[in-house]
Amino acid sequence: MLITDIKRNEGNNIGHVGLALISEMARVCGLDTLVDRLGPGKAPQIKEREIFRTLVGLMCQGKTDFDHVREYYGDDFFATSLGLGRVPSAEILRQRFQRIALETDLDAQLPRCSVELWKKTGMQPEQRSDTGKIYSLHEPGVSCISKGKAHKKYEFGAKASVTVTKTSGIIVGALSFQDNPFDGHTLPAVLSQVESIVGQRPTMAICDRGYRGKRKVGVTSIEIPESGKRTKTASDKRQARERFRRRAAIEPIIGHLKNDHRMLRNYLKGQVGDAVNLFMACAAFNFRKFIRVLCFLYLKFLGHILRPNVQPMQACA
Repeated sequence: MLITDIKRNEGNNIGHVGLALISEMARVCGLDTLVDRLGPGKAPQIKEREIFRTLVGLMCQGKTDFDHVREYYGDDFFATSLGLGRVPSAEILRQRFQRIALETDLDAQLPRCSVELWKKTGMQPEQRSDTGKIYSLHEPGVSCISKGKAHKKYEFGAKASVTVTKTSGIIVGALSFQDNPFDGHTLPAVLSQVESIVGQRPTMAICDRGYRGKRKVGVTSIEIPESGKRTKTASDKRQARERFRRRAAIEPIIGHLKNDHRMLRNYLKGQVGDAVNLFMACAAFNFRKFIRVLCFLYLKFLGHILRPNVQPMQACA
């Protein structure tokens, strides 16, 4: 395979811990033994394994030229992390690598190292019905969430629960969850958070059908849309219809959180980053609503002050 598009990066892409991990992987998969066997008959001062570890270390740092090794001549951490006796010079690195690439069949034997590393790690190919899959290497905590929508069947991320008041639409609860729990099982934690923020536990929670199951959590009654099999009076049906129409107001709030307050994609790391991103987005939504109310009151106050004094007139018909 010929690599024709390589972009150079001046910053470090991997730390010293990552370099030490690469060194250990080269030892475990048998790459060290393989390249040493392909080396010259006499014992060189710098072994072949050190040549390859240096090249891999440079590539992981975003360096694509042999001359870049000069930047690490005095870097003890670089040499120690990769297990090098000393960092080879650019000339030695170029000559030894070209000899191995032209005179040996290393490319044909490298797949065996990959298979050996796969066996040593104990990893197995994931099946469709497996649980605990890893969907992202840099974010192992990402879950696959089924949306059930035609345009977007699945989303990959973390599940979050948002609680708003019925009349004012202020967000009074925001909680991020690990994995992908059932919505009904998240209610106790959500209601406890609302109680700690507001100071009292709500007497009624209006939810969608995803929260079916328990009809009461503590002193809070859970209201979800029903299929209409139970006999109700006209007044009860009207009240239920008003409640669930009001519950639908949370959908545009979630849309604003995603598109206007950066909840559509989280740039913070880990589960703590998920929670922080959710809290900041909800706080920004509440601040924005508060600022709009202040602007309205301020304009109304200016209107009362600046408008001219109009004397009331009586009209006779």
